[in-house]
Amino acid sequence: MTDHDSQRRRAVKGCLSLTNGTSISANFYERRLLVHFIQGALTIDQVCALLDERASCAIYPPFSKGRV
Repeated sequence: MTDHDSQRRRAVKGCLSLTNGTSISANFYERRLLVHFIQGALTIDQVCALLDERASCAIYPPFSKGRV
């Protein structure tokens, strides 16, 4: 593990610890994205884009065939 990986892990752990048990604590999907970020598989920009995409789908779900 590099120093950069350690910094990522500490930053994420701190944020999760700070928000644990509050209304803004991370859900399963958010935690999974953070694991990928810690591992270096995703950048923070990619994590944010995926969260934004998921939020917009919840607000504006795609039309299903036969429904308006």
